[in-house]
Amino acid sequence: LMVLCVLGSIMVGVASALVISARIPGVTLLARWFCNIGRMTPPLLVIYIFLFGLSSALMHTVGLSMAPIVVVVMCLSVYAGASVTDSFLEATKVVQARDPTYCLRLNNFKQILPLASPSATAALVNICKATMMASAVAVPELLSAVTSIMTEQGNVTVMMNTLLFTFFVLIFLATRFLGWVDRKLQEVKP
Repeated sequence: LMVLCVLGSIMVGVASALVISARIPGVTLLARWFCNIGRMTPPLLVIYIFLFGLSSALMHTVGLSMAPIVVVVMCLSVYAGASVTDSFLEATKVVQARDPTYCLRLNNFKQILPLASPSATAALVNICKATMMASAVAVPELLSAVTSIMTEQGNVTVMMNTLLFTFFVLIFLATRFLGWVDRKLQEVKP
């Protein structure tokens, strides 16, 4: 779940930054609106609206259901992707101040990466933390299994400490990996 959300956030960030930088009438405005709404709306609220509201309506009207993990990945990717987009756009402004002819494109995207990397990394670390909370919604079987183990074994303290330790290990590894990527990007000269 964490990997999917990080990759989805990066894809949303890159795509949105490119669309906004292209300055296509109407499309750019729509992309900016999408990013602003995505960044300002609490992700858990959006997850609940899509999963319990929209999914329920789709099921009753057309018989379609939305997989919880897909909803969570989409919502968290948009939420963090909007912040990543802002990082890319701010880095673009810095590069444009040095070189007024610079226009963000996929083939010159690497020029802004060292500048955007610290703030984009912070957004990705935060989304890694949010996936822990959202995993209860995305993978309900996990919550059910933990509850049944605690009920059957009766050792709530051990289970809670194990979950806490697992959370710390996953976040530590994600933070270390994203920090490593950030350091590698800082070595690249824009």
